[in-house]
Amino acid sequence: MKIIYHVALFTLIVVFWVIFGLIDHYIVMPRFGENLIHCILIAVGFGLLNYWLFILFNKKYGKLESSYKHLRIESEIDELTGLFNRRAFDNLVGDLQMESPFSIIFSDIDNFRNFNNDYGHDIGDKVLTNVCKVVKESVRINDSVFRYGGEEIVILLRNCDEKSAKSIAEKIRLNVMNMNNEPYPRITISVGVSTSVEDEKDIRQLVKSADNALLNAKKNGKNCVA
Repeated sequence: MKIIYHVALFTLIVVFWVIFGLIDHYIVMPRFGENLIHCILIAVGFGLLNYWLFILFNKKYGKLESSYKHLRIESEIDELTGLFNRRAFDNLVGDLQMESPFSIIFSDIDNFRNFNNDYGHDIGDKVLTNVCKVVKESVRINDSVFRYGGEEIVILLRNCDEKSAKSIAEKIRLNVMNMNNEPYPRITISVGVSTSVEDEKDIRQLVKSADNALLNAKKNGKNCVA
């Protein structure tokens, strides 16, 4: 996009200065000659044209940049739940600078495949959307919540030590368990928590640890935090 912008700007400047040269040669010089007034007119014309070109392309580029940002944001939002999607998670993890302490929560709705089989995917989608809403309302305002895939939800917790991360994870678990899901059965989730240790720099290892913790929560009977 930047290359196209600069090529177009260069072409337009060349065209305008060719036109300006023709006007100067055939109109200005015959009337004023090569005197002080002629130089002043050239300077004023030069300034006005450059100013106008700058304003024109600045507006055009601003609109293009705004459209690009809007499309990028849309591409990183899960349409069903309104949470960030897996692409947004991978992009953030790839660019993330590790902070200390830093925590990750992996959560998964228990027996959700059976729920979809019993009540249909339309009902399942509504329940998943409600669960995501509860999860998002259970975390801090600066935490990032993602639909990682299927019914799995991931939360990135900045400046959050192990004790605080466990407290947030337990709050999420309880809020989902107490969610009104009538006339359908109660929904529960299993939660895995991982927190960075001092001098830990590998964010992907932290992600893997949180995922493994979630598997342990499943093995421990589900509806719990590991």
